[in-house]
Amino acid sequence: MAKAARFEEIQKELERRFRIPEDVITINVGGRVFTTLKQTLLTQEDSMLAAMFSGRHPITKNAEGMPFIDRNPDIFEKILDYLRTGHPPRWWAHPEQRNDFLEDLAYFGILLPHPIAGTVILTPDEGSKLLEFTGAKSLALLYRGSRDGFQATTFHRLCDGRPRTVTVIRTTTDRVFGGYAAATWNQVSSNYYDDRQAFLFSLRGTSRSPVKIPYIPDERDYYGTSYRSTPRGIYCHPGSGPGWGDLQVLDVCNTRANNTTNLGTNFTSPDGTPSFLTGGNGTFQVAELEVFVFAS
Repeated sequence: MAKAARFEEIQKELERRFRIPEDVITINVGGRVFTTLKQTLLTQEDSMLAAMFSGRHPITKNAEGMPFIDRNPDIFEKILDYLRTGHPPRWWAHPEQRNDFLEDLAYFGILLPHPIAGTVILTPDEGSKLLEFTGAKSLALLYRGSRDGFQATTFHRLCDGRPRTVTVIRTTTDRVFGGYAAATWNQVSSNYYDDRQAFLFSLRGTSRSPVKIPYIPDERDYYGTSYRSTPRGIYCHPGSGPGWGDLQVLDVCNTRANNTTNLGTNFTSPDGTPSFLTGGNGTFQVAELEVFVFAS
């Protein structure tokens, strides 16, 4: 109790010493001057900006006594517009701008409303489309390559035995695609499973994105014998990451450019080409990988 009371006392002293009384504030960000309402900067009360301009955090000032923030002014302009309107910028198609914006949001501790919590790959629009494709009300993050490691063993440790998972892949060329598996992943043996609810999707990078890519049904004769020699919905292997009949993610997929996709045998190709998801020869290198599970 004494520690909590002392902390409160210190916070009040900081607010008294560093509080900016003006309703209209002028800031220098990376050499550019911005003028805005103080209330705009306090929009998200747990952010660094709110802490700075409410007096809870010391502010660096330039020679003229103006608050100074050493960040990219072009990105800060977009952040300021977002705080004013509540609408994120509309240039998500440009990966460098998008990544810079998200990086500075994280720096300032500003939250971006998103239909899929925890993703660092999907834009809000892409997240909404993925929920539409899967029919899920919400998805919970199970695994992220950059956080947990890109080893196949880690993927299996965190994702095996969980039905209804969604894998999202961003390649080094900023294409975003992935797949849904109703069946559970396992690492018992190398095997294909006839998961008839499985499907693939593309969310970014092709002229037809976003698009859902269905599994080609396995036709059977009167006695139930499969016409297809090996029904290939999903593929499980202890030495590989998530796989489907026409899409395979390998071990340490972020260091290898020979992860593969080859549509048309087990999943339809929207444009009739085997390499629809990736372009080129159908191989790709993973920049980021996320696996989600249907949230209860």
